[in-house]
Amino acid sequence: MLSIRTQDRMALVPYDSAMGIYVVYENGEVKEFELQCGIHWLGTYSSKERALEVLDEIEEAKKQCDMIPIIASTMNNVSQLIVDLGEDGKEIEKRYNEQLQKIDKSLVYAMPSD
Repeated sequence: MLSIRTQDRMALVPYDSAMGIYVVYENGEVKEFELQCGIHWLGTYSSKERALEVLDEIEEAKKQCDMIPIIASTMNNVSQLIVDLGEDGKEIEKRYNEQLQKIDKSLVYAMPSD
């Protein structure tokens, strides 16, 4: 699951609910744009364009995170191939283990500054 580190770096928020950009008004004027995930504040931006850009970056990180189960499934197929090859699969097994160590079941997206 994707986690998001808040802009002030004080919390990690799981990406498990709706995310949106909220307009903050002061004296009837637009003051800033806040990104929130559910009830959690993630970051504040001075322009709508910057807030949308960050939201796009989070979407890309989420897509990458969603690919992990597919990669893991492929790796399991390679594991079976190694077993089937026996001694001939030693080099494949070495590379397989190196790649397996790189897979992390959760990604963290750090909110950038304005």
